[in-house]
Amino acid sequence: MRINKLIKIQLMMLGFASVSFAQQKINLDTYLEQVKKNNPAFKATQDASEGAKLRATEGTLLILPQLEVVAQKSVDQTEGTNPSASGTKSTNEAYSVSLLQNTPIGLKGKLSYSQNYYLIENAALSYPAPYDDGFYRTGPSIELTQSLWKNFFGSEVRAQRTQINAAAQAAQYMERAKNLGVIIEAQNTYHNLYFTKKTVAAFKESMGVAEKLRGWSKKRLDQGLGESSDYYQTKAAYELRELEYLNALDAEKAAARAFNSLKGENSETVTELLDAPTLPVFNKKNFSEQTWSDEVRAASKQAEAAKATSLLGKERNRPTLDLYGKYAWTGLDVDKDEAKDESMADNHPVYSVGVKFVMPLAFGKSSDVIEGYKLEAQAADLAFRRKAQEQERDYNNLIAKIENANLRLKLVSTLEESQRIKSQTERKRHDRGRTTFFQVLQFEQDYLTAQLTKIKTEAELNTLLTQLQQYRGE
Repeated sequence: MRINKLIKIQLMMLGFASVSFAQQKINLDTYLEQVKKNNPAFKATQDASEGAKLRATEGTLLILPQLEVVAQKSVDQTEGTNPSASGTKSTNEAYSVSLLQNTPIGLKGKLSYSQNYYLIENAALSYPAPYDDGFYRTGPSIELTQSLWKNFFGSEVRAQRTQINAAAQAAQYMERAKNLGVIIEAQNTYHNLYFTKKTVAAFKESMGVAEKLRGWSKKRLDQGLGESSDYYQTKAAYELRELEYLNALDAEKAAARAFNSLKGENSETVTELLDAPTLPVFNKKNFSEQTWSDEVRAASKQAEAAKATSLLGKERNRPTLDLYGKYAWTGLDVDKDEAKDESMADNHPVYSVGVKFVMPLAFGKSSDVIEGYKLEAQAADLAFRRKAQEQERDYNNLIAKIENANLRLKLVSTLEESQRIKSQTERKRHDRGRTTFFQVLQFEQDYLTAQLTKIKTEAELNTLLTQLQQYRGE
């Protein structure tokens, strides 16, 4: 009796909800928009993915021009051993503007224009009379450095650029995979609630039929026209349907809580009427790089970054051999403008050419470090290859499951219709006294089983097709 009351109360609540909110409907697209708007996990992964995407070209900054501006004033009042030569106070004002750039071939360049003002006070032997009040030294200059061993023709710069970009792209793919995971979870949650509601409706329909059979058998028993075993058989069947119905209602509540939670609500009641989900179009494709999931794409970029890191470690521990040169145009005058004009005449150039060599002496340790980076790069590459192989296996398994589920859905749809017609026919035969209660109950059970199997197969197919979104080629 307590179960009957509980069911009636729940039916009244469901009926009230269906009347109050009969006009409110929701489809999958609308639900996904609510999730995107209100789910913190979705917004967090979306921002993280977009942020990683924006910095995915950060490595390019390594070979783009940079502007350097220096302004400095220094005053030296150090007491010297020969004040007549060094004076009592020296002032230097230095200003320069430079354009610097690293190139992909290992050539570093610096184009500058500098202006310096010098003044030495109380130095009788320092400068001729025209320079007593200070003078200006100005002029442009160009510096070039070409690496010939470490960073040979830009190998280190290119590796560093690849490392930075690949790491950012790996982060982008990982966050995008998480973002898609929220959407797939939301789709599966919608499907789960929809098909759970269909399951509840199937049990409710079956319970209604069982209740009619129980009432009919009780009436015949009271009239002395039936057997008590028939009554108790129908009574047990009805009680079983009650239990199954209550379990289905509990499952619906859990599905409703998950449904509301993903869109930022804390409730076990879904007031909207869910539209039937439309099965996505299934286009079978062979596995290829175009169908990689974002997780595999991330593993690919991680392997690329590890390889670049290995090359960087190798380059850092190589000897340095640089060829460098500098050429400067200079002008000197007490007048700033005259100094500038003089520097452009190229009458007083300064130039230098040289070679710089630096070699680490810890040969054994350097060799171990280089070998360590190499092994780590190999490990990352093998991990990526294994992940790609596993995904190809999973992808082909998923395709096979979808094809099988499609076939099973067609078969079970035909079976459900056959069982429905069979159960209806058997109930009519029983009304005419041409069959037994057991036969009717058995046929009703067969019909319910077919209904539940179809619902389960539909839900499974929707879930499988939803998983295909992980593969960007689909």
